[in-house]
Amino acid sequence: MSQLVSYTCPKCGGVLNVDKSQEIYDCPFCGNSFDFIFFHRKELFGEAELCMHRMEFTAATDKFKAILERNPQDFQALRGLVLCAGKVRSKNDLKSPESLQGANFNQMLVAIQDVKKRAKDEDVPYFTKLSEMLEMAKQFDQTDKDKKNLHNDTMRQYGNIVNIENMRESSKQTAWEVIKAICGIITYPLLGDNPTDEERETAKLMGVGIVAIAFVILIFWLAGKWGVMIFIGIGLAVYGVCKYIRYIDDKKKAPFREEMREIHCRDVEYQTQMTEISKKYEVEFQELQKLNPARKKTSEKEQTDGGE
Repeated sequence: MSQLVSYTCPKCGGVLNVDKSQEIYDCPFCGNSFDFIFFHRKELFGEAELCMHRMEFTAATDKFKAILERNPQDFQALRGLVLCAGKVRSKNDLKSPESLQGANFNQMLVAIQDVKKRAKDEDVPYFTKLSEMLEMAKQFDQTDKDKKNLHNDTMRQYGNIVNIENMRESSKQTAWEVIKAICGIITYPLLGDNPTDEERETAKLMGVGIVAIAFVILIFWLAGKWGVMIFIGIGLAVYGVCKYIRYIDDKKKAPFREEMREIHCRDVEYQTQMTEISKKYEVEFQELQKLNPARKKTSEKEQTDGGE
């Protein structure tokens, strides 16, 4: 079923009542012919932008190419090809390097080189500026990736330190369990049949207490008045052994801690670079806006109106 639509002939101003499904429209007044794209360029752009938003970049590219068949130098269509090449969902993503993260910058830069050959002379500065901005966005994206890799390195070094601490705690726990098991031999006969785990643990602790008291009594009995000195000496020796073990662990952790400090310094450096790039990009984007043909025409018109 045909659907009639009305257009105004851009040549003579006559009214064209045509079937919307037609590919070619002929003006009955002046005889000029116009194709579908001539009257439906805006609709095609809307469909292309919708496809880009849906990440259907191949379909969007086809629509931009259809527009370029009618007008090979159409600025918006050429820019659309660049965005589709980089899989960028909207021209608004050009506002900041953060919005462009994950884009295919190399393909966009290649597309710009091709587009500059086809664009109008007055549109070339826009694409040149865009190329410079994409190089900045590419650097920003790579720096951000390096920063994220640093985070992974930090977690890995932190994991190494935790492993060393866990090994020390595990060794301490194992030694303590061995001591309890040995000392518990003294009190195990006091347990009844089928003792519970809690009763076994209590018996072990009682055994440790008995052995400790017996050890102290033995020292004082054998050493007499020197018993206190010997007891203190043994305590200091145990303390020294514990401190030495901690020293060895800290020495093992030292390289990892040093690496973490270096990683932190690099992280701060990367963040500073990203901030600087972002600020420069913002300035360049303002310049890009001024080079936009649509804005240039509006600005020129305002100046003309103001002059009048």
